[in-house]
Amino acid sequence: MAIDQGVTNVSALRGGLAAWQQAGYPLEGTRVPTPSPQEVAIEEMTWLGDPDAPVTIEEFSDFQ
Repeated sequence: MAIDQGVTNVSALRGGLAAWQQAGYPLEGTRVPTPSPQEVAIEEMTWLGDPDAPVTIEEFSDFQ
């Protein structure tokens, strides 16, 4: 997956797909309203690799 393609700053989503759906985030082929932002304590996050490594965020949007 991402790690196999050379991405080094990867984090696991606590709760997996069920947590993603419960938060109201979309799945491929679905349209859902944008959920309100939620605060996540840094202490609750799981880190792989250097926590000070640069991060690249990619956003894919469909404006049709």
